[in-house]
Amino acid sequence: MRLKIHSVYHLRRFLRYRTDGATLIEYALLAPVFFLLLMGMMDFGLMMTKWVLTDNALNQVSRSAIVNPALDIQSEINKKTAGLVRFDNQDTCLRVRYFSSYAALNAAPIFSNCSSSGGSAGAAGNYVLYEVILVHRFITPIGGLLRLVGGDSSFESVRFRIKTILRNE
Repeated sequence: MRLKIHSVYHLRRFLRYRTDGATLIEYALLAPVFFLLLMGMMDFGLMMTKWVLTDNALNQVSRSAIVNPALDIQSEINKKTAGLVRFDNQDTCLRVRYFSSYAALNAAPIFSNCSSSGGSAGAAGNYVLYEVILVHRFITPIGGLLRLVGGDSSFESVRFRIKTILRNE
């Protein structure tokens, strides 16, 4: 088909009634948004799964550790979370601290990094704080896109602090 356009009026009239590529253009505009939402839901689901599994595993293992002090807490958490939580890197750690009273527990400093890990469960009557610091790195490009928007490199991962407090009897 040969296009003969003599004026702007004819061009506008020609373009107004042609809809051959409209579907392709709509798809090209909406597909990235759809796939971005889909990847975000997958990443958020994995992040929440890791958090809930770690929280439940920490609750179960801390109760077992009170009865059996020789229990390897890190390997038990690794087993109960089906290998999602590993303590072999600098970002994920387990911290066990004990306090003589509940007031001392509330006044304890909060550590945001994994500088000190491990510890003992204390003696009878002590309050024991079991804490897992867990880092979830995004597996989809969501973190990179958030970094582009925010301009901060802290969007590559999310840091969780999961705590359980028990009293030795």
